Amino acid sequence: MASQKYSSKAKQWLPASKTVAQPICYWSRHHVRLMQEALTDVNSSINQHVADDGINAMAFLRHEGINVNAPCPDLILLDLNLPRMDGREVLMRIKTDDNLKTIPTIILSSSELDDDVMTSYRLHANAYLKKPLGWMRSCAW
Repeated sequence: MASQKYSSKAKQWLPASKTVAQPICYWSRHHVRLMQEALTDVNSSINQHVADDGINAMAFLRHEGINVNAPCPDLILLDLNLPRMDGREVLMRIKTDDNLKTIPTIILSSSELDDDVMTSYRLHANAYLKKPLGWMRSCAW
């Protein structure tokens, strides 16, 4: 199962002392399913919240509109290639917002471009992980 590849990595990201983390994942539905399975393999009590684009992600994080009662996440998993607001813009807004900047933010991307990696770290991403080859082929839809 493709999600098992991420279980060991997810154990490193999630705080061991917390029984419930609230990560946010931003991807296509294929990527979301794999990450949800991987995080559930690590800890089935993890509350996962998904935003389908950068604007909705920021609304969730800032508790705007229908997200007024949204929980504050312990971890943000962010793709760079988001619709409506690019992941780099989302990362910049997260890391310049006093209420959000301390939340660990991990970039998960298919890009290996040095510029993408360096830009992410310049914008204060906590980690940059490349999605493994065959990520999309492992999704059976």
